[in-house]
Amino acid sequence: LLPGLVAAADATVLMNDLERAARILPHLQPYGGWWATFDVGTFGPVDLSLARLHHLLGDRARARETARRGLRSCAVTRAPVFTPALAELAAGSLPSSRSTT
Repeated sequence: LLPGLVAAADATVLMNDLERAARILPHLQPYGGWWATFDVGTFGPVDLSLARLHHLLGDRARARETARRGLRSCAVTRAPVFTPALAELAAGSLPSSRSTT
């Protein structure tokens, strides 16, 4: 279920769909600090998707705070592939795609 929510959140951001972002955010928020994993892989830290949603909805302070939490999580888990997108969000800008590089 969680990977599906993350995929839906990321698609919503790509489509710039404010209405869906507002509907998805409360469902995803309880999973802040978690990672969206599936059988053999991961979509990465849920905080990345949460930060994107907050940014899209105009809550830049919450987006930066959430992105910083995601950066700490990446450091602890030694998963630097997600850090560029999180760093952009922590700095206040929205990465242009789901791409992690």
